[in-house]
Amino acid sequence: MHPLFFAKQRLAAFREELERLERSEFPYPAAEAALRRIKEVCAQQVSALELLVEGSDPKTIAKYCKEQLLFLWDYLPFLGFILRSTNVRNAFEIYTPLQRLAWRILGPDAQLLLSSEWYYSPFIYTQVPLLPRFVFIGVPAHESGNPLIVPVAGHELGHALWAEEVEKSLWNAAFNRRLEAAILGKIRAQWSGFHKLHPEVVKPEDLNATWVDIATWAPAFTWAKRQSEEYFCDFVGLRLFGESYLYAFAHLLSPVLEGRRTLHYPNMLRRVRFQLQAARQYGITPPANYETWFQDQDEPTDDDRHEKFLVGLADSAADELAPELITHASSLLHQPGLPDWRDEEQRQKHIAIVQRINDDFALVAPAESTGNIAHILNAGWKAALSGIPQVVNHSSEKVLRELVLKSLDVLEFESKNPPFP
Repeated sequence: MHPLFFAKQRLAAFREELERLERSEFPYPAAEAALRRIKEVCAQQVSALELLVEGSDPKTIAKYCKEQLLFLWDYLPFLGFILRSTNVRNAFEIYTPLQRLAWRILGPDAQLLLSSEWYYSPFIYTQVPLLPRFVFIGVPAHESGNPLIVPVAGHELGHALWAEEVEKSLWNAAFNRRLEAAILGKIRAQWSGFHKLHPEVVKPEDLNATWVDIATWAPAFTWAKRQSEEYFCDFVGLRLFGESYLYAFAHLLSPVLEGRRTLHYPNMLRRVRFQLQAARQYGITPPANYETWFQDQDEPTDDDRHEKFLVGLADSAADELAPELITHASSLLHQPGLPDWRDEEQRQKHIAIVQRINDDFALVAPAESTGNIAHILNAGWKAALSGIPQVVNHSSEKVLRELVLKSLDVLEFESKNPPFP
């Protein structure tokens, strides 16, 4: 069989799946827009293959067949994501407030898709080559109807903000230089230990001399940069949602998964301590004894002295610059329409609104005039932790979720702006 035959058969099957998906009922236009874009690229792939016949140049055929195979490999998962975004297991009341939030922090052309996924941890796809400005956030399937975990979407939006704004800014270039300088400074302070691991680097002045020298410490820089992004995203979630972010974070991750830590993530207790530092700086009151809810995962052992040394450099450098990330996240989110707890008058106003919403929940009634999604979710967690007095049976959790969702519906109804531009 000729490779062109297989390529055309594969693409025909993909195209049929696209046509089936087009007949779905889409709850919001971003899903349809993503599907249209993939369909356009699929049509381009079809046109390219139709120009080829079995007598065409074999190298040209191989080139186009490889491109088509890569297209299918990369974009079939997005068809699945789009399909699952239409599933009724999703709480669609969550969507529009989050889309409005995405527009506010990422710009008016950002398009958000939410889907229930079969991964425990929420995740995000952003900067997809054929789908620029689309943000895909996957939520654990068993939690997809639970509005109280919505604040962790703030962390995922933080990744989009990092990719779309931070990494393209002049600030980022300067931050990278400071991060590199922190790592090199720590190597020089521990020169004897580093030199034992890398005797080929003769003196500290040679650390940046050649690519071979840079390769000796480059993993530490990569891990430190990734850890910095995770810190930043925590700060974004906290700045957008207040203490409800901390409760949602703990709901998913407390105390910790057993085993060895992932090196490009801060270990849990470091992460939590900087969350608490950010909360203090933002004027947010964290839960009592919050740090005691968590544990660290296992660090690298002496069996791999090289990795242990490098990750120590990464951890130290990321921690040194984390306070700068707290400030930068807040500055990017200091804009009208987003909550800000730093001003005492505003903070007291937020507290009063949350208490009023909680009082409505205690009467088993959705809240009105809530102002923004953060107030509703903070009140939801307040009610979840204290219980709803009028609901005394096992269904109280379900009732609370319905009250939160209905309050989000009311928030959208009260908005003066149309839900989609």
